[in-house]
Amino acid sequence: MRYNERELLSLARQPAEKAAEVLMRVPKKGSVLKKRLVKLVVNFLFYFRTDEAEPIGALLLEHCRITKEEENVFSISFIEEPERKYCFECDSEEQCQEWIEALKRARTPWSSTGSLKKPASSWQHASNKPHAWAELALATGSPCRVKPELPQEEQQPFHTPAR
Repeated sequence: MRYNERELLSLARQPAEKAAEVLMRVPKKGSVLKKRLVKLVVNFLFYFRTDEAEPIGALLLEHCRITKEEENVFSISFIEEPERKYCFECDSEEQCQEWIEALKRARTPWSSTGSLKKPASSWQHASNKPHAWAELALATGSPCRVKPELPQEEQQPFHTPAR
């Protein structure tokens, strides 16, 4: 399944399960903490500049590890590449714990809400780096690969090939 910029922006505008302004450190920026609005929608964590309406990025929370770091701080890393760690500093320990719990529930939304279908098994093992679909560069305007395309027979379940 592919998500283009328009689809991601539409998803980012949906009501959030949780949203707050926190300090965020992304892997490429080293030790720089920047204030960001983060918004949890289904199993995506969108992040925004505090003065802008469109997200600057998003993390797909499947295949991630959520870890309590120091006081008021948690991190998100990806199982296949744990050194790529996003850190979030909250205003309080209570807020930090609430985020950790919400993010852990969001990693597998089909198990907690029943509203989304569980991905087909071919999606789960299609890449050795599933997080590569997760970090979305919305600013580029190019389609972002979030999950691999379904095989043709799964896309058309009622189609029977000629023998």
